[in-house]
Amino acid sequence: MRFSIRKSKIITQTFVTLTLLFSLHIFISLLTKNLRHEEHVIVDPKRIAIVAINLIKSKNKYIEAEEMNECYAIQHKYSLITLYDNRDFDITYNCKQFDFSFRRHCILANFAYRNKNLYDYILFIDSDMGVINPAQKLEKYLPKGKEEIIFYERYFNHEIAAGSFIFKNKDYARHLLHYIANYEGRLPLTYSCRDNVILHGAIVEYISSGIYGKEFINCNNFLSDIQNFTTCEIYVACMRWILNKVDENNNYYDYQSFSNKKIIILKKFSERRWVRDIWLTKFQFSEADFFLHDLKSEKFFYNKRFILDEFIFNRDLCEGPDFMDAWKYNKSAVTDTSTINKKLMEWKNKADRNFLKLLNLSNVENV
Repeated sequence: MRFSIRKSKIITQTFVTLTLLFSLHIFISLLTKNLRHEEHVIVDPKRIAIVAINLIKSKNKYIEAEEMNECYAIQHKYSLITLYDNRDFDITYNCKQFDFSFRRHCILANFAYRNKNLYDYILFIDSDMGVINPAQKLEKYLPKGKEEIIFYERYFNHEIAAGSFIFKNKDYARHLLHYIANYEGRLPLTYSCRDNVILHGAIVEYISSGIYGKEFINCNNFLSDIQNFTTCEIYVACMRWILNKVDENNNYYDYQSFSNKKIIILKKFSERRWVRDIWLTKFQFSEADFFLHDLKSEKFFYNKRFILDEFIFNRDLCEGPDFMDAWKYNKSAVTDTSTINKKLMEWKNKADRNFLKLLNLSNVENV
């Protein structure tokens, strides 16, 4: 009898020990994974390109953002390239998309292929995006491991941004970009939204194998009867519902992954996101910001102290150790990160509430 009791205690203790060891193993694995996740990609900075694409060459439309980016690229030895739809015919000749917002993805894919032996990573940006914190390095934000392309979610809604993403210059990302560009040809003639909307359906169809097919058809039905931008928002919410269902991370981390971790979508407060809209925080920023969106020259013209008192573009200064002196910050525009995050959280909460309303209008959960 005593032997049985002792044996039972030993078995229980062994089970508890194994359970604790297993839990510790899982904890260490997750911790190690997160630590690896924070590591910078080791790459020659000369093999990183920052690329913007414009419809036409327009002098002084984005001059401040362009100079900020050029100074930043000079300091860190990245390549900064601006392509023009009406000028760079060697990479635009086969891009026949009617809407420039789709055509630019074709142009970008062609450029990437043409320069596949020159650039390993490409950061695509809208021309009105500019570096506000030049101390940050792109290596921190590059795709890691199996990751091929990284998108991010905007703060004020649940839209995946089409105006900036980072990708490895390999076949997978280039093929996806052509797929997004060519998706225009499958849209109804009445379609009036742009690539930032249809991007969601393109990604869903690109990664899926018919799963959630009925729901996908339900979402697509909204494209045939777009009456206003709210219809576009319903479509986006509907497609995001599908993406949430097929997320390989089960929405556990601050990012979503698809296609065996090849496609990454960063959530609103992910530390890996590199850009946000400046107007969300009433044109204030903090040291945690990297790129800012909506830095058009007209804003600097009408408000001389918009976010900078001035920007001094000087190649010698940009190359030297005091390069940050080129950014003469407007002190009233600089605040602490907690203040910025509080304002962004307000936008997130508003976006979450609106998402539920749009989801209900889509009826996707009842298909």
